[in-house]
Amino acid sequence: MRPEPTVRVVLLASDLCCETGIDWDDLSGGTNRMTTTATYQPLPRTAALRRELSRLRDEARADDLLYLEAWEVDPLPWAGPALRVGQIRRANPGLAAEIRAELMRGRPLTPAERSELHAQGGA
Repeated sequence: MRPEPTVRVVLLASDLCCETGIDWDDLSGGTNRMTTTATYQPLPRTAALRRELSRLRDEARADDLLYLEAWEVDPLPWAGPALRVGQIRRANPGLAAEIRAELMRGRPLTPAERSELHAQGGA
C-alpha cells in the first residue's frame, strides 16, 4: 500500500493568495482519484491595511477592509458597492485616509506623515 500524498501549494499574485490542496482517494477496483480544493483570499496592498489586519480576529471586518482597499484601487461604478464603501469609510475614517494616501504616494507613509494625516482629521 502506498502512502497517501497530501500537497499544499501557496501561490501569491498581486492581489490574491491561493491555497490549494491535492489529495488522492482510493476508489473501488484499484483506481485512484485526485481531488483538489482551492481557497482564495485577497492580500492587502498597503502597509496601513496590513498593520490593521494583524490586529484583527474578525473575518467579516477583515473582508470589509480588504473590500475598501480594493475599491480605492479600482472603484466600481454601481451604487451598491459605493454605499458599502461609504459605510466602511465612516466606520474607519483614519484607516481609509491612510489607504488612500499610501496608494496616491505609491509607498507606505512615514510615521511623521501618518501623524500629520491623523492631525488633519483623517482619524
